[in-house]
Amino acid sequence: MYFVTDHERTSVRQFFEDLFRAINVSLPTKSLPAPVAKVAASVVESIWRIAKLKGNPPLSRFELSFVMMPRRYSTLKAQSELKYNPVVSRKAGFESLRRQLGKSLSLFSGLTQ
Repeated sequence: MYFVTDHERTSVRQFFEDLFRAINVSLPTKSLPAPVAKVAASVVESIWRIAKLKGNPPLSRFELSFVMMPRRYSTLKAQSELKYNPVVSRKAGFESLRRQLGKSLSLFSGLTQ
């Protein structure tokens, strides 16, 4: 398995905030404090377990911890074995995505008129 990244350290939250800004999606104006979110996730998991609801709960402690923790993946194996070196920064990648989405959305808007 290889991790291919841009080598920039970030949190999952910051990654998605940057992504949403790049594609002009409104960001939430409020957030729950971490301790409250953790309790809420525990309650939701308990409800799912006790009620024997199908599927995964919409919020879990695992997902919450994933979003809250900064992450960095080592690309050393990809660099060594594949000669990988990032050529696009995250900022440039998001800008490219924004342009591509703009083109795609304009194509779809023409279909729905």
